[in-house]
Amino acid sequence: MYFEAVDHAGHDCGPTAPETQAALKKVDAALSALRDGLEAQDLWDQTQLIAPLTTA
Repeated sequence: MYFEAVDHAGHDCGPTAPETQAALKKVDAALSALRDGLEAQDLWDQTQLIAPLTTA
């Protein structure tokens, strides 16, 4: 999965801009929903998430 909103907001508005913070909150909510879904199916303990972070 790629969450482009954070990348775009960070480049367009800066890393501390309200737009970037709002994008991060949306990604956090999406990842929470993913985890909740995996937990509901008893798959969370078998799952490995890799989150590469980059700066440019």
